Amino acid sequence: MKKTRRAAAFIWQRGYRGHTLWHKEECVGRISLGQTDDWDGVYRCQAGTLTGETTSLKEAKRWIREKAKLNLVQLSLF
Repeated sequence: MKKTRRAAAFIWQRGYRGHTLWHKEECVGRISLGQTDDWDGVYRCQAGTLTGETTSLKEAKRWIREKAKLNLVQLSLF
């Protein structure tokens, strides 16, 4: 019986002021917060060249996953 390979999963790594999404050895997305005393309740997301803002961590993680999958599928132009 032949074994099938599963696609490598995305892995979340929690940091001090944010979270990072990894695919294999590549950082595909990042969520960051503002300063501790000055945080406005907005999660700032970055996936490749795309940036966005959300109001909850759950929304931010979903946004990053969607954009990361899109970036992994698209071919680079240059």
